[in-house]
Amino acid sequence: MSTQPDCPVCGNAGYYWDTVDESAYAMHRVTDREFNRAHFIMYRCTRCGHGFFSPGVESAAELATLYGASYGADYLPDPANERFRQRLTQYALDVRTLEPFLMQSRPRVLDFGCSTGLYLKAMPDRWERCGYEINRTETDYIRSHFPELVIYNALEEVPAAAF
Repeated sequence: MSTQPDCPVCGNAGYYWDTVDESAYAMHRVTDREFNRAHFIMYRCTRCGHGFFSPGVESAAELATLYGASYGADYLPDPANERFRQRLTQYALDVRTLEPFLMQSRPRVLDFGCSTGLYLKAMPDRWERCGYEINRTETDYIRSHFPELVIYNALEEVPAAAF
């Protein structure tokens, strides 16, 4: 029997899992030819809800395969799409939930895996809004539509202990 991975966010050992093609993640995929679905199992922590793949991504090429151009295109804004409109509503609710917990007058936030930057845009302008994203389709979108956002696309660019 294989060892169950701990959650990389909170360290919790409890989780549920399914194969990628049975997970919610698979419903957003344009094609299953982009990566070998049998290679990955998706886990979701029962404590914090973080979803992660196992085995982990071991190379830049494998990471690029998971987060290729079609993955990024799936998240580009489409006001005619009901899911897109629901996502914007959820972002606003998430920000409203966070605000009471932020003590600084100008909090500095990092959205790790910021996609198209729309969650960052839902945050007040007084916040210092930064994002980390590796998908070129999405970073190009952010830079052309939201130049005021600070976007990192390499971990070495993110300032140590800045958030």
